[in-house]
Amino acid sequence: MVVADGVRVSVTVGPDRAGRRGVSIHSRADGEWVRHATGTLGAVPVAPREPWARQWPPHAEAVDLDAFYDDLADAGFAYGTAFQGLRAAWRDGDTLYAEVAVPAGDTRFALHPALLDAAIQTVTVADDRAKMPFSFAGISWWRGTEHARVRLTVTGQDTCAIALADQSGAPVAEIASLTLRRPAGPTTQDVPYQVAWPVLDAPTSEPDIPVHHATSPVERPAR
Repeated sequence: MVVADGVRVSVTVGPDRAGRRGVSIHSRADGEWVRHATGTLGAVPVAPREPWARQWPPHAEAVDLDAFYDDLADAGFAYGTAFQGLRAAWRDGDTLYAEVAVPAGDTRFALHPALLDAAIQTVTVADDRAKMPFSFAGISWWRGTEHARVRLTVTGQDTCAIALADQSGAPVAEIASLTLRRPAGPTTQDVPYQVAWPVLDAPTSEPDIPVHHATSPVERPAR
């Protein structure tokens, strides 16, 4: 779904059925409503503190992130400043660890979208192919935070599991299964339009039109 001017978005939550509610997301620009996502909402049991998040930094190989966002931009994914939240990363086989953060003071969200996006960006460390989230399964949320520790476990060629915890080790959120796919449309690297400035030949001689030059004012004699 491309969110732009003139696009109407509808989020529908169904009736309570034994503690679970169906949810669906539709959009409409011109024409009929198009369904983009469906899911089920329910209560999440209280989770214990994550043992992997207590020992920090993890005993794993540090990853150099100096050119991380520049490389993503070259692959067609240009992230704004607010979404450049990946601060550090470590790798231990098929398991990745990371530190992510978002600008302080934004309390509009239970789980800040830029924080979740930064956690998902960690998958690029394991697989540098340009891919985007396609489907989520088993999403749990417990509390909000501006800084999080992340554990990402690769479970397949295009799937992974992600867990987020705060600095005390308390769980923040979890994605039991995330499936990623290559973008169906063009990325910024493949956009067929670009800005070009044509070079025009400008005349260098003076125009052949009469020009009136103002004369200097007549000096009045001194008295």
